[in-house]
Amino acid sequence: MRNDKQGFRESIRKLLNNLSSEQKDFKSKCLSQLLKAYFQKKEVDSHFIIGGFAPLDDEPNWKIELSKKDFDLSFPALDENGQMNFYRSEFDQLESSKEFGAKVLIPSNKNDKVSPDLVLVPGVVFNYQGKRIGRGKGFYDRCLPRLGSNLKIGICFDEQLIDKNIPVEEHDQSVDVIVTDLRVLELSA
Repeated sequence: MRNDKQGFRESIRKLLNNLSSEQKDFKSKCLSQLLKAYFQKKEVDSHFIIGGFAPLDDEPNWKIELSKKDFDLSFPALDENGQMNFYRSEFDQLESSKEFGAKVLIPSNKNDKVSPDLVLVPGVVFNYQGKRIGRGKGFYDRCLPRLGSNLKIGICFDEQLIDKNIPVEEHDQSVDVIVTDLRVLELSA
């Protein structure tokens, strides 16, 4: 199965590499607008703790249209046992680290550890059933079950959403909603 997952990762990365930085910026702005509208529809406000992520270069910048005064944000970092947890932080307070095996921005794990009400989940590829393939390290697959029944929202460019079965294993975590630059798919009630 690992090879099948790797094949999906490689084909999607080729698609993303063909997008210019201007296209990614425009698509990120569109995605952020749709995410903000979804939050308004679901009455997500400053009473909700949102588990976000600092996007890598090939991931959408979901935060463009969201005002920090409207939301209580948290971001992932690893604890002393190597487990991913969410810590309260503003986007502009994140620090550079290679903690997840790549150069990423993370909060200080001295910040308050929280259990987000909803989690924005990155992925390399998603399908219409909410299945996802991540980057292969399994951080979200191990963390999400510990958070319980919190709403999981997949965040991706529309090119990363496919109408095919994707190889998943028992431990792979699905999402409840997918937000792209073109649409919002609610997959569960």
